[in-house]
Amino acid sequence: MTTKYKVIAGFLLMLLLLASVSLIAYRGFGSASDRFGEYDRLSKFNVNLSDIESSIYKSAYEVNRAIVINDFSLMDKGGEAIKRATDLVDACLAIVHKPERKQALEGMRTALEKYTGLIADVKSGYAAAMSEYKEKISPSFQSMTEAFDRMSDQAWGVGNAQALHSITQAWDNIAHAAV
Repeated sequence: MTTKYKVIAGFLLMLLLLASVSLIAYRGFGSASDRFGEYDRLSKFNVNLSDIESSIYKSAYEVNRAIVINDFSLMDKGGEAIKRATDLVDACLAIVHKPERKQALEGMRTALEKYTGLIADVKSGYAAAMSEYKEKISPSFQSMTEAFDRMSDQAWGVGNAQALHSITQAWDNIAHAAV
């Protein structure tokens, strides 16, 4: 074989080697692209799950806060947070492929719907309790306070320290019961 054919054979061998390396790289890039797509899908799923958890905590916070400060509009914020969590569950259902995960997300969706109903029940129950309080307990407490005031004035007027002491203890018991 002459030098000319050796150079041509070497050049062809290099082209063949370059083509095979390019083919391997092309397949590797396709595989990497698929894996990056899977990573993107899983990261969106994880972010949505984190946001679902945050929305549930936000809802519980708003409902508890509404009860503590007696502001029903905060319960509506709790309901909005649960609605957001439900929307995120729907987004997760669109992302997930595995049937067991879809089943778990469907269970979560059902639980969130029940939780929404519970918020409405708490709101209406609390409103009814506050209405009863304003209609019955508050007026009774006011008349009881007036009666205690009259008794303490009478005990003071006759100098009955024991009666004043008993009235003070009764007020202490009432204050503990109110808490």
